[in-house]
Amino acid sequence: MKIIPAMDLKEGKIVRLIQGDFNRKTAYQIDPLKTALRYQEEGAKMLHIVDLDGAKTGDRLNRNVIKEMLNVLAIPIQLGGGIRSYKDAKALLDLGVDRVIIGTMALENIEDLKRLINEFSRRIIVALDVKDEIVMVRGWQSSSKQTIYNFGLFLKTLGGETILVTDIAKDGMLSGPNIALYRKLLEYTKLDVIASGGVSSLDDLRQLKTIDIQSVVIGKALLENRFTLKEALQC
Repeated sequence: MKIIPAMDLKEGKIVRLIQGDFNRKTAYQIDPLKTALRYQEEGAKMLHIVDLDGAKTGDRLNRNVIKEMLNVLAIPIQLGGGIRSYKDAKALLDLGVDRVIIGTMALENIEDLKRLINEFSRRIIVALDVKDEIVMVRGWQSSSKQTIYNFGLFLKTLGGETILVTDIAKDGMLSGPNIALYRKLLEYTKLDVIASGGVSSLDDLRQLKTIDIQSVVIGKALLENRFTLKEALQC
């Protein structure tokens, strides 16, 4: 199981939101590049970045920080936040991002989704944010009226391979991942699932491993020293 440390960026700083709420955020007084280098030194094979300014307004206020990471880090970066079109995604891939993460666009702009999958295949990750098994869009504010299982199957027919799944109720809460959701999704779609949200302990990682989750994104637990990346990798 691949352990992927994560950081959310807002105005060039690391923050964490609780259940995606911009009014419920914690700002961390640590440098993003130094933190990324530390994760790399501790054994990370990839870094997960969310551009919150891009997600909220479409502004690329974190572009310089991201470019600096791409220039300095030896490990690849997967990046999401505010990618609303084929053009947006391709610009980031051309910049050097290894994989782009698309959310709302995947449900509202199917033609661009098809084009991206056809051209870039494994470099496209679809982020599915879930509330009571329904996929939410537009910053978790609107319902797509589609279950995650049905959309996962549809994505597979397009040639999609990887989905990043966040249970909104768990995000930023350090209350443990939704194991039942991930188990059912794996059985139903056979897609490569990246688990996101809720991981708070090494036991959470052990549970995810038992259901054959291929990758897990960990943000707040590492930032708040619940355990170290080294311990997670050993686990």
